[in-house]
Amino acid sequence: LRFEWRGYIRRKESGRRDPEKWRRVQQVGKRPRINGRNVFTIEYDCDNRQDTVRNSLDEEVLTVQYNDAGQITSFIPLTPREQPHIDAMKIMHDSLGRPSQIAWGALTIVFEYDRLNRIILISAMTGGASYLER
Repeated sequence: LRFEWRGYIRRKESGRRDPEKWRRVQQVGKRPRINGRNVFTIEYDCDNRQDTVRNSLDEEVLTVQYNDAGQITSFIPLTPREQPHIDAMKIMHDSLGRPSQIAWGALTIVFEYDRLNRIILISAMTGGASYLER
């Protein structure tokens, strides 16, 4: 059994007039290989601030989006039609960068913090029911 991680970089091409833009990195990727076969690929797109996970057949499986601070804002599963659908997840952050709300399908979880950044309240709402934990 032989395992290796292969990395690659795709640079943005814009012509020879502007060498600074030509050298700009557009995508960075990692690809684990077992016995010489690609298992999956993780590719980060610098312009759109998102990771794309592809399976061994080069089909997109999952997209992870980030905000300007590099925090995850959403997980978007990209499943083929014949497989069951998985809902996307959105994560909102407050002005201090803490997760303030997570929405996944019909479920929404809200977090409140004290002055010392400790969670003081977690409330979950799904459909018509709501749950509260202090």
